[in-house]
Amino acid sequence: MKIAVLDSGFDFSQPLQNKITNINFTDETNKDENGHGTCIIKLIDSISSGLELYSIKILDRTGKGKLSSLKVALLEALNSDVNIINLSLGIEAFIKDSELEILLDKCLSQGIIIVTSESNNGKINYLSCNNRIISVQGKQNNLVTSNNVIYINNSPRIIPWLGSSYVLSGANSFLTPFIIKKIYELLQNHVSIQNLKKCLMQQSFIFNSNKKIQRQSIINAKLMKSIEEEISIWNLYDENKAFKIAQATPRNITALVRIIEEKTQQSYIYDSFWMPDLAYLENFVNKIGSILH
Repeated sequence: MKIAVLDSGFDFSQPLQNKITNINFTDETNKDENGHGTCIIKLIDSISSGLELYSIKILDRTGKGKLSSLKVALLEALNSDVNIINLSLGIEAFIKDSELEILLDKCLSQGIIIVTSESNNGKINYLSCNNRIISVQGKQNNLVTSNNVIYINNSPRIIPWLGSSYVLSGANSFLTPFIIKKIYELLQNHVSIQNLKKCLMQQSFIFNSNKKIQRQSIINAKLMKSIEEEISIWNLYDENKAFKIAQATPRNITALVRIIEEKTQQSYIYDSFWMPDLAYLENFVNKIGSILH
């Protein structure tokens, strides 16, 4: 399966289990100097070892890009016969571009699945206005009410970043790998592209206001206590046991992941800890609230 990520590029210092092709439509080098693209690619890479990845850089180090770059990137993905396009970015809803419309229609008509995300400030994403594009949004963020949006119960979680570091974020754009993982599983079970969205809407992880999502615990109480003791030196909580947001620095978050990996002898990314979250990480992030990187 071929998956194209149209984003800020990739940090080549980080290992991947799948082959990746790098294409650049910005004025910068191929290397990711923002972190967003690296995060998305690392999470998607962990889904399966049977993928072929395309990193198509259209966003600069500030996370901004040109509409012209998006259009040539879509054409590149189309010509590369990719199966899925990840577009974890937003376009203001008032933008209308006939050339972009034609390219999106060509991709969708060719059977390419396009996955995007809603903005974090409640604004409508132009891409999600197309009912053939799959869009995702976290429950905790400003909700955009639409029949085209898939809602996921999302707490801020730990995600990979530049230089093999980790950060904490609850942004919508980091939810697309969850949807792509589910799409991959559905396609493996021979669900047709036409029925994908319907199946996604029916999955238990989709946001339901009357149902609290139960996440798996894959770390036992003894091990969790050991991790708690390890990180107590960071003074993450005040005397009232309230979390101190200022302490949730990339350095501390990265150190936490390293401790977990050392004690479990597993990879936070490639053993899919990022999907359900460890019991301790779930407690950790739920105390923080909806903070964005």
